[in-house]
Amino acid sequence: QEENYLPSPCQSGQKPCGSGGRCAAAGICCSPDGCRSDPACDPEAAFSQL
Repeated sequence: QEENYLPSPCQSGQKPCGSGGRCAAAGICCSPDGCRSDPACDPEAAFSQL
C-alpha cells in the first residue's frame, strides 16, 4: 500500500474550514497560510448555534 502524502498534519481527515484549510483542533483552523482560531471548528460553538 502507498502512503498518501499529506502536506501537513493539519490536513488529515478533519473538517474543511477557512480558505482551503482544515480544522486542526477545537476552534482552530489550519490552512497553508498558518493556523487561526475559527468558530466553525469548535464543536461546542457549533452546538450552541442550533
